[in-house]
Amino acid sequence: MTNLTLPNFTLENHTVWNRMLTKQMNIIEQNIDHISMHLIRWIEIAELHIDKIPNVLELSNRLEKATWRRLCDAEDPFLSHDRWFEHLAHKRFPVTNYIRTMENFEFTPLPDLFHEYFGHMPQMFQSFFADIEEKTALLHQKAITQKQKKDIFNISRRTIEYWVLRENGTEKCVWTGILSSPGDLKYFCNNWFILEDASLEKLISTPPSPHQQHSKFFVFEDLDQWDNLLEEYEKKFM
Repeated sequence: MTNLTLPNFTLENHTVWNRMLTKQMNIIEQNIDHISMHLIRWIEIAELHIDKIPNVLELSNRLEKATWRRLCDAEDPFLSHDRWFEHLAHKRFPVTNYIRTMENFEFTPLPDLFHEYFGHMPQMFQSFFADIEEKTALLHQKAITQKQKKDIFNISRRTIEYWVLRENGTEKCVWTGILSSPGDLKYFCNNWFILEDASLEKLISTPPSPHQQHSKFFVFEDLDQWDNLLEEYEKKFM
């Protein structure tokens, strides 16, 4: 059993959750042409209720039934790379137990529970993504040099957190950082970002920017490309 804290959320906390989820779902509904149909289905499977913050113990139990993963407490707002990948390699997904304030409604530099529950959980309920995140973590643990570890971290952030999927020739939102940030999602739907085709070289040479909104995202041709890029990196550099 992994450690999980069940906080006593205030009415204001639940209100922020309600407004965040309502706003994001409204943006998605109004810009459905920009949203991956995979994502729409995954949000439905996650069963996140709009009126209050989910019970993390119940969410963890449902996740374990779906993909054999469990949630655990994140020890720090930003875990070290080694600690983050250690959790994933052992089928644990660390989550924070606080939600942003109204002042940080549009974008928060710290990963709060809205980012993790609404951004990550729809994907984590899919075995494909749970497995490939674990594969990324195991590759990081296999790394010997700091350069290898940094490269794999960059690949992880530009896939787990931020990426775009091309469906029928159109770029669609499909991932965590964009989905859980009203500012980012609005910018994406208004075509205010730079989009470039994903390649291994671009992913390892473009570090993420956790403290500010991103200006560039990489477009993947299909769901398997992430897996293929990991295999390409291992063959070339490890």
